[in-house]
Amino acid sequence: MRLPTLDQFEMGNPENVLLVKKMHELTLSKKFDEVYSRFSDSVVFRNADGSTTEGIAAVKEVMETVYSKLTFENYRVGVNLAVTGYNGDEWVLLWDGVDILSPDGKRTSELYVGAFMIVDGKIVLMNQFAKPSL
Repeated sequence: MRLPTLDQFEMGNPENVLLVKKMHELTLSKKFDEVYSRFSDSVVFRNADGSTTEGIAAVKEVMETVYSKLTFENYRVGVNLAVTGYNGDEWVLLWDGVDILSPDGKRTSELYVGAFMIVDGKIVLMNQFAKPSL
């Protein structure tokens, strides 16, 4: 099997960047019902802590029990980039950051790297990695 080279991709559909951007805006404003419409029913989240959340029902549970209790501030985007892989897969690559205030008053600042696979206008896979901001 011949592995693809690093130059075997092209710039992807800019509409995919707008899909991911809108999903983030809706998440930060806690409009979860609108967020869910951006995901496929079988969506998979590969979370920053190494765990996996699979299926729209599980994603809803996390958003409604965890995200709803957090306050997000100072969201900032470094890079949003749509690419199409050598095999035709559509991805959005994202580098961003946000300050998070938890219910107990603890404030953290996180930097994220995310990769979102898009199929038929829906997010089907999200890989996300985070680390504390300096």
